[in-house]
Amino acid sequence: MLIFFFFLTFFIDALESVGSVLNKVRTVVTLFRKSNVHHSALKQLQKLHAKNGRSALKLIHDTPTRWNSTYQMLERFVVLHRYLRTLADDVKEVKEKLPIQDFVQIMELTKVLGKFFVDFIDFYLIDLMIL
Repeated sequence: MLIFFFFLTFFIDALESVGSVLNKVRTVVTLFRKSNVHHSALKQLQKLHAKNGRSALKLIHDTPTRWNSTYQMLERFVVLHRYLRTLADDVKEVKEKLPIQDFVQIMELTKVLGKFFVDFIDFYLIDLMIL
């Protein structure tokens, strides 16, 4: 019985930690999506480092009704992380919300959710082929 409570408290702590990190990512994404100044700065920084005329990427906000949108939000956040880190010196909210240890957790969470996303896409494509 004691082992059960140990695993239960470990699981609850892990969920709270993941929820905390997701809320931090959502806060940063919301900040960049709602502020024209921050959005423009992110876009300009990407264009400055762009190769082959690639267009600038936007941060993606997740939607509660679409389970895979959290994965897509985290994946895009990871892709744009180095630009966000560069802008963190100018944007106080980003600096507070992006400690390195959280980014490690974001990358791990992206890997885990990515496996579900790939499996879902494979299942969906197979289902389309059957029809």
